[in-house]
Amino acid sequence: IASESIVTINSSTKKLKESDIKNLKKIDLEILRNTIFARHGFSFKTKTVRQFFDSVEWYIPVSTNVDDQLTAVEKQNIILLKRFEKYAEDNYDSFGR
Repeated sequence: IASESIVTINSSTKKLKESDIKNLKKIDLEILRNTIFARHGFSFKTKTVRQFFDSVEWYIPVSTNVDDQLTAVEKQNIILLKRFEKYAEDNYDSFGR
């Protein structure tokens, strides 16, 4: 289950800082990263991600590649979020976080 705090973070328009995301769970980081793609209409192949965004009223899947639509801020945020996802996976999963 995702944290409520992620609804206040817009990873498409705000350049994220480490302090913005350092205490988020791995699922929160994944949702923030995938929200960037969802805003551009990316059609997710992963069932759980697709089901999550299918319930969001603004999500309209229209493309399997949105890389050329990503802004510089979004690209930087994706890199940062992936780095934190990897850290969370390596350091927290074994402890149940």
